Amino acid sequence: MAPRANVDQPDIPCYSHATKKGGGMALKVDQDLCTGCGLCAQICPEVFEIGDDGYSHVLKGADETLPCVDEAIDQCPVGAISR
Repeated sequence: MAPRANVDQPDIPCYSHATKKGGGMALKVDQDLCTGCGLCAQICPEVFEIGDDGYSHVLKGADETLPCVDEAIDQCPVGAISR
């Protein structure tokens, strides 16, 4: 995702989410909402996996800034993925 211009300071980029690994808000899957459908893991296998418990989990050390993460968040049928 390209940075958006900051309205107050046009020369300073404004980011809508974390831009570095481990920076900003942590990506998480709400285990109470997750149904284990696996759509997130299909959309973004670099970041999500279905665990032995049958629910989605964020892979340790995954690059949470990949564009597919936003798609997985948007496509989750129960809204279980958030930052």
